[in-house]
Amino acid sequence: MTREEIGLGWVTPHAFRRTAATLLDDVLGHARPSMTQDHYLGRGTVNPAAAAALDSAFRQGEKVDDR
Repeated sequence: MTREEIGLGWVTPHAFRRTAATLLDDVLGHARPSMTQDHYLGRGTVNPAAAAALDSAFRQGEKVDDR
């Protein structure tokens, strides 16, 4: 089943990322978004296992094993 078939064609990895970042910013409650960016974003830091799980889930629509 595809995103389009279930009426979620607008849900993209970027939309998911943006939503997660917005929720995190709201929870942290910083007055300026730059505070969140400056202190919590690890540019260039990648967790290979997380990247592989997300890649697999988005490419194949499989359930991710969340051990």
